[in-house]
Amino acid sequence: MSVHVVLLFEPEDASKQQDRSIACDLERAGYEVLEAHDLNTAAALLYVSNRVEAVIIHAANEKIDPEFARCMTSMRPGLPLLLSNQILISKRQVRAVEVSNEALEATTH
Repeated sequence: MSVHVVLLFEPEDASKQQDRSIACDLERAGYEVLEAHDLNTAAALLYVSNRVEAVIIHAANEKIDPEFARCMTSMRPGLPLLLSNQILISKRQVRAVEVSNEALEATTH
C-alpha cells in the first residue's frame, strides 16, 4: 500500500489553539504526516524525506514568514504548499479518500 506523505508545518502557538490535531485528521484520511513546528525542523524533514508530496502550512491566526515558503520551494521546486487556517474532514470525505486510495492501489498492481 502506497501512502501519501505530507509535511505539516504548524507553529507551536497554532497547535495549542486546536482542540483536535489536524495531524490526526490527516492520518485518519490516510496520509502519513511529518510534523514540524519551526523552520529548521521543516527544512530538515524535507531534506531527509524525498517521499513528501506536499507541505501543509497551518498558521491559525499567525502570519507565516515568507522565508518559510522560499526555503521550501528552493529545496523542492514544484512542491505544493497549501496554506490553511483549519482543515475539516468529514467521515464522508475520509471514506472518499479511502476509496480513491483503494482504486489507485488497484490500478498500480
